[in-house]
Amino acid sequence: AHHGIATLALDIPGAIDLEELEDQLAELPAAYVRIKGVAATEAGWVAFHRVGLRVSSEPLPRAPAGFADNHGRIVALGHDLRQDQLAACVKAALV
Repeated sequence: AHHGIATLALDIPGAIDLEELEDQLAELPAAYVRIKGVAATEAGWVAFHRVGLRVSSEPLPRAPAGFADNHGRIVALGHDLRQDQLAACVKAALV
């Protein structure tokens, strides 16, 4: 928590609906300054980002090194982060 910036990381336990995850991340409060992660979708792997209130994603050609079995990871930076809020976004997007 250097300079009041907190970090929060969660595993993504399976494939996600990317559009749903992007919608969920867009609804998080502005206290989430930066979010990034990698996840499996039914169409393949994606990297996703949220900077400020802007959410974007791009396909990846293959599973990133160290990721397998459709398990991804999401990391958030900001102030007053809540694990339950971030976990709810992931849960809503799981397929």
